[in-house]
Amino acid sequence: MPHPGPGGARVRVEAASVHPVDLETRAGHYGENPELAGRLVLGWDYAGRIDAVGPHVDTGLIGLTVTGWRYWFDTREGTQADYIVVPIESATPCPPSLSPAALTTLPLNGNTAFQALELLGLQRGDTLAILGAAGGVGGFAMDLAVHRGIAVAGVADDGDRNFIEGRGGHFISRTSRDVAADLRRALRGPADALFATAPVDRSVLAGIEPGGAAVSAVGERPANSGLDWRFLNARPNTDQTVDLVRMAERGEIALRVAGTIPFEDAAEAHRAAARPGTRGRYVLTSTERR
Repeated sequence: MPHPGPGGARVRVEAASVHPVDLETRAGHYGENPELAGRLVLGWDYAGRIDAVGPHVDTGLIGLTVTGWRYWFDTREGTQADYIVVPIESATPCPPSLSPAALTTLPLNGNTAFQALELLGLQRGDTLAILGAAGGVGGFAMDLAVHRGIAVAGVADDGDRNFIEGRGGHFISRTSRDVAADLRRALRGPADALFATAPVDRSVLAGIEPGGAAVSAVGERPANSGLDWRFLNARPNTDQTVDLVRMAERGEIALRVAGTIPFEDAAEAHRAAARPGTRGRYVLTSTERR
């Protein structure tokens, strides 16, 4: 049982989402130290209730539902656990209208989308192409951009048309014969910027303004693309999470839960999350009575 130190709070975790990076870590893609085998705790974001606080933290916060995330690579101490300890300033209070399962899909992916738009520096009236616009990060980026008055063309699978158009974006089929031409047609000209949450097919690049800003969340920056590429490595930002939670409460961004699975069936959650075409996040949930 972890115990909170000064400025800390212990959270009894009610929900923790499963991300592709969790599957990759379990598969050994990051060269884990063999001495850590069996002791790694996966998980990046959480939602749950504060059940204890450390010195210098208001005891009136006990019982409050909070959400947040931690940059797993810094500590290897994840959130898919019964109890975690977090700095109180990193925990965002949650409205009762949103379930813990829905809330835990927001912090990591929402902060990533938020920070991508900050890097792109777009203004109201600008245009943006998003690769993977129906995915966990891409969907939030689309919602945030549309809310800011940015015209969005979302490149995704054919089955995602209703989601993208329903959120105010222009749908572009990933399997189109000429994605670039479709982008230009939808946006009435080349997109001012590109946000890639999926591998970049070079056929899309002709649909982006030469010299335009481009951000990759997947570590891929095509050479000789004619774009100003930046790589995004998102970090927790509580102010952004607070804004995102408020937007979710107002329905301005969509929280998508692919399914909920008890913590004790975590292996099934990993199998489910690995299936192609998953939309939203599978969420591990506690079955204990609170």
